Amino acid sequence: MDDTKHKYVRLKKYNQIIFFPQTLNHSDFNMFDLISAGYCYLDNEDNKIRCFGESLSLGIGSLEEDSELATKQVYGYE
Repeated sequence: MDDTKHKYVRLKKYNQIIFFPQTLNHSDFNMFDLISAGYCYLDNEDNKIRCFGESLSLGIGSLEEDSELATKQVYGYE
């Protein structure tokens, strides 16, 4: 598993996830209508992305289906 933790937000309009480094704030994306936000790890061995946690600056957290959506978006499968 990649030990680098990334941040993400999930856009309501497109149902897509945007990944970004920890140097940016979740609240930098507050101009979008967001479904969820949190952190993620990339699992290189299983080709999966694990989303978890919450954004305190936005007041929203990750959703159970975020990991599946992120994996599908990056690797093309669930």
